[in-house]
Amino acid sequence: MGEYSQELPNMHPATGRVIKEDGTTKNIADAIITDINGNEAVRTTATMSGDVNVDQTSINVNAYVGKPLGTNGDFVTARTGDTTFTCATLPVGVAAIKSEDIELIRQISAAGVVVASYSRDDVTITVAGTDPTTVTVAGAVFGATDTIIVYTNISKTNFIASSSKPAAVATGAIVRPYFDIYGRQRVYDEGGGGVGGGGFMTYVFDSLNSFRLGTTLYVAATQFSVSGHNFTPNPAALIKIDRFSSAGAYQETITPYSHVIAVSTTSGVSTYTVTGMAASAGDTFVVYQQGPERTITNSSDSQRIDNINPLSYQTIPDSWVDTTNVAAATVYYPSALGYSNDGTKDESTSYKFIDADGTITLTHESTNDEDQTNADWVDDTKALYDRNADATGASSFTVTNGTMTGILDSDNNSARFSRWKVVYSGSTNTAILKSKRKAL
Repeated sequence: MGEYSQELPNMHPATGRVIKEDGTTKNIADAIITDINGNEAVRTTATMSGDVNVDQTSINVNAYVGKPLGTNGDFVTARTGDTTFTCATLPVGVAAIKSEDIELIRQISAAGVVVASYSRDDVTITVAGTDPTTVTVAGAVFGATDTIIVYTNISKTNFIASSSKPAAVATGAIVRPYFDIYGRQRVYDEGGGGVGGGGFMTYVFDSLNSFRLGTTLYVAATQFSVSGHNFTPNPAALIKIDRFSSAGAYQETITPYSHVIAVSTTSGVSTYTVTGMAASAGDTFVVYQQGPERTITNSSDSQRIDNINPLSYQTIPDSWVDTTNVAAATVYYPSALGYSNDGTKDESTSYKFIDADGTITLTHESTNDEDQTNADWVDDTKALYDRNADATGASSFTVTNGTMTGILDSDNNSARFSRWKVVYSGSTNTAILKSKRKAL
């Protein structure tokens, strides 16, 4: 058939059969497959041999990564030899790095070039020690100035309980929030109160006391004060300080990570000292500081609910009359229309009447008629409790050419309107009548 493959007339490509150089035929149709939608594709029978690696750094497993000191790693790596390096300052909850924890090791030169990547599948990795853990990579050649990045499979979701202060919280560690029985989040108090010191909230202090939480004031180049706050600030719980010039221009942001900050509190004024700050007179400060919840009573560690105007303090003081020499007549207090009992419950009335030329008679009347002018006012004096007599039932209280004093209580007076009625028969007298009515 010749040296070269050729197609015979009865072996058109549509049949899928061709003749190869060795004279054999091959059915190309066997290499074509059709899916359920009628789409054709080439069948592949390739096999992969050798080691196939997956770039572990391309997979987000939320795992700890070790990097050289001064970088953003979860723990610190450092070369110690041609084939060894250490993993130190391990995250809380990780006592040591195990060989099974390591997925990939990347070696980077001082010039920033990746020299080599060592997959767990390709090399033998052994470890020794705890913190630091010494890692040995068989066959590696770590240069004296090379840096090393270690990718682990240790999940960062291994939370740390914070019902007490953690011994140390390393970079990258996640502290589990602690909540009390009221659902309040708690925070450790560096002052010694532990987590029992109460929940926390963010306080914002500024020069204008805009949030009514505290006022800041320049003191010196490295100091400013806060006044008008209700707790002792803890610098360990400081979030940040923003400094502005006297013209309002932003100058810098200060955090516990950028500066050494101390706070001293005397007589309710806290002085913040920031090492290295160079503030000028007139500078203003906005402080974001964590502190106890404003509704927590620290001494009892209890949730406080303040009633700004409790019912027990909602009273109406009334001075119906306090005068002398009232002309002989029948007088109603506060007027003939009476006073409304809406919103009130109990009434206590003290009186003092002095008469020198006749008789003074005191009674009490009430009505539910909205037309007070034409209402039928009912005498309910007998319902009043006379503290002097320790009794009810008196139809009136009268003095003739003398003095009478007393206190009359009206409990649960449900009438719509009431009034006091005083009949003076003479004009030489003294009249004092005052009440205190309590809210419902």
